Amino acid sequence: MREKELEQVLEEALSACIEDGRSIEDVLAEYAAYRGTLEPLLITALDTYDALQGENPPTAVDERLERFLQNARARDDVRYLRGERKEYPKH
Repeated sequence: MREKELEQVLEEALSACIEDGRSIEDVLAEYAAYRGTLEPLLITALDTYDALQGENPPTAVDERLERFLQNARARDDVRYLRGERKEYPKH
């Protein structure tokens, strides 16, 4: 598995959980081929995200999170335009 491929899968999985409200199990089922590697990364990333929601995180973290979410939304838009998604993504 290529590192860039895993990175993209992780970003898509995080976006599905954070923005679309999908469960971890649902997302892992979609990426079954990556489950062994993806599951601990996804759980850690979501735990970190949840922990930061209750506090005022440092500006750098806010900026990185916002950049990540913008990139995830852009990828969703591209997938919709390519016909890979049937519904327009909810932003």
